Amino acid sequence: MEELLHEYRQTKKETVAMLDQIKEKINQINESLEGLSRRSVAKKNKLNEKKKQLENDKTIISSWISNLDYSIKWMSTGRKPGSLRGAERRAAYEREKPFDPIIMQHYFRSNQPEYPWDTRTMHESLLSVDEHQILDYVLRPLTEREREVYTLARGKCKSQYEIAEMLFITRNTVKTILRRAECKIQKALAEYKEMNM
Repeated sequence: MEELLHEYRQTKKETVAMLDQIKEKINQINESLEGLSRRSVAKKNKLNEKKKQLENDKTIISSWISNLDYSIKWMSTGRKPGSLRGAERRAAYEREKPFDPIIMQHYFRSNQPEYPWDTRTMHESLLSVDEHQILDYVLRPLTEREREVYTLARGKCKSQYEIAEMLFITRNTVKTILRRAECKIQKALAEYKEMNM
């Protein structure tokens, strides 16, 4: 969500710059119209027509900026702009997962030991080499307990209550460990992206 929000803000900056250029062109046309004599009617008509097109473009671009503002405000606050009380939960927007859960399941499944009775032929082909490398890098900073809880939650799709029961800890402890693990993963992912850009 943060990347999308950043892209929207960047687009808004570029759109505002476009609008400023159009306003500058309109001002130049107005100055040119004031300097023309009454005899150059054809030139005045041509400049008025160009000014009308620019005014139309200005209206369209202003509506783009308005829409971008609306979207940015919605994404940053987690509720519909202008409403006093949103029906949405902000926490839902904050629960962004650093990786697709399916990829995490494939990763943990491919790291399990192979047994003679395991007849899966797709064992190696579940993830690409790049995906495997990224996941290895970002999971490296996790402690053994964090990795265990994260594996159960994201790799095996167990609920927090099930994990708490399995590991003989409270649900709040599971929640805290997951939050801590996801923070570490997000930091490691950001580092990995910086290194490879």
